[in-house]
Amino acid sequence: MNEVRDVILLLGLAWNSYRDLRCREIHLMSVGFLFLLGFLLQIWEGFLFLEFMMGMLPGFLLLGISLVTGGALGFGDGLMTLCLGVYLGFWATAETVMAALLLSAAWAGLVLCLKKRKGKDPIAFVPFLLLGDIGRMLL
Repeated sequence: MNEVRDVILLLGLAWNSYRDLRCREIHLMSVGFLFLLGFLLQIWEGFLFLEFMMGMLPGFLLLGISLVTGGALGFGDGLMTLCLGVYLGFWATAETVMAALLLSAAWAGLVLCLKKRKGKDPIAFVPFLLLGDIGRMLL
């Protein structure tokens, strides 16, 4: 069942990565569908409320950061991380988010050094969540 969960999550992350890069927005209907499907999979496999809520904790943290910073970190990025938590649980979500943060920081440093962007230009975060999730699966 983990393979099915990973494929669904990868497809959702890939679609929203494309949207984030192309349109600078995340498709909220697909995020809602991804969340609902993950919730149903949790029920199918044996729902544990505490594990479910702990898995969503990194997403709630990013949503809080988004609210405090006035959207400097996108609200959709927090929603995607919330979906990650439903599928992966706390530790795998934390690993994926940490990898995504490190990758996005490295990318931002690279484009700043190459003077391709300015410091205030936004960077799409969901593609880094996708890369972090792929890295988590490969390790």
